[in-house]
Amino acid sequence: MISEQSSPIYNNIITGVMVQYYKACHRELWYFSRKIDFNEENENIRLGKMIHLNSYKREMSEISLGFVKFDFVELKDSIIISEIKKSDKLLEPAKYQLLYYIYITEQLTNKKVFGKLRIPQKRKIIAVKLTNELRKEIERILEEIRRIIESKKPPKPQRKAYCTNCAYFFFCWV
Repeated sequence: MISEQSSPIYNNIITGVMVQYYKACHRELWYFSRKIDFNEENENIRLGKMIHLNSYKREMSEISLGFVKFDFVELKDSIIISEIKKSDKLLEPAKYQLLYYIYITEQLTNKKVFGKLRIPQKRKIIAVKLTNELRKEIERILEEIRRIIESKKPPKPQRKAYCTNCAYFFFCWV
């Protein structure tokens, strides 16, 4: 049973992970919004968490800002939010997760905020900046996320290249 207090669908909270799932798979977003989450058992997710814990140890101090959590933050003349990812296979969803973090942080702090997407395995750092055009897109995505999670049924599955590695594979394709 889903607790009304614990489910984002009931308290209208949208997390960065939900934005990432929106860009990757609407069906995964719908399941996640209902606390149907198999990612803890997923080998790829566990590997990603190990990379996350073992990379940038000096900088690491997960920061919570309301209902969003950043991997680490640099405070200079501006705020620089870093998000660590296992690989660059789902780069666009990861970028939008970070854009959402920038969007929320700007609203809450009224400071200039930038992002860095870090892929330690590839020694890659990608700068991410929220433009006015991307801000409007984030706002549109947030409305779409609300529509998807309020739906009574999950969206129809759509075959994607990464489906076979997804924790929800059996919900969609078996």
